[in-house]
Amino acid sequence: MDVCEVCGSDFDELSRDDVVPRVRATVTNAVDVVMSIEESQSYVQREPGRWPVVEYCAHVRGVLLTIRDGLVMGLVEHEPDFKSLYRDGHIDLGLYRSDTAAEIARPLESASSLFVPLFSAIEPVSLC
Repeated sequence: MDVCEVCGSDFDELSRDDVVPRVRATVTNAVDVVMSIEESQSYVQREPGRWPVVEYCAHVRGVLLTIRDGLVMGLVEHEPDFKSLYRDGHIDLGLYRSDTAAEIARPLESASSLFVPLFSAIEPVSLC
């Protein structure tokens, strides 16, 4: 996938130097949004096909942790077997439904805090 069908991000245009600032900005914005909404609104689907705020934040948390683990796997294993996050499965099975707006902010920040130093520690040549 070169361009995200949902947000329009062009991953071919993303440089290594863009990753950490974008992760930090995305997480900061997501935490600000999730902490500013009423709990009763946290699972409201504002537009068809768009996830509610808490589900989106839980997804971002999962993506950061999955990519972090995938980076380690890719560096350690000769032929890594990367697994899918099963994005739609989490939603369809209701696996994020136990998260509340107040509870998702800290794990999202923690996922970022785990991802950023690991990504930053990897030599650029290792990511090729």
